Amino acid sequence: MKTTNGRLVIGMREGESVYIGDDIEVNVNKAGTRVELAITAPKDVKILRMGYEGEHYGEGYSKFRATRR
Repeated sequence: MKTTNGRLVIGMREGESVYIGDDIEVNVNKAGTRVELAITAPKDVKILRMGYEGEHYGEGYSKFRATRR
């Protein structure tokens, strides 16, 4: 783990998870050229996908998937 520009940067492999607080889990499902994340979070947590240039794909993005508790 390291910090870059005030952000925590964590290198992870497939199958590894990181928890944010007590109730948000981010799991690396697939890693390679593209990364597939599985996010488990309470229903009241807003999850948005952002692109490289900061464009917002939003919750309706066709590949958006999250498990809600």
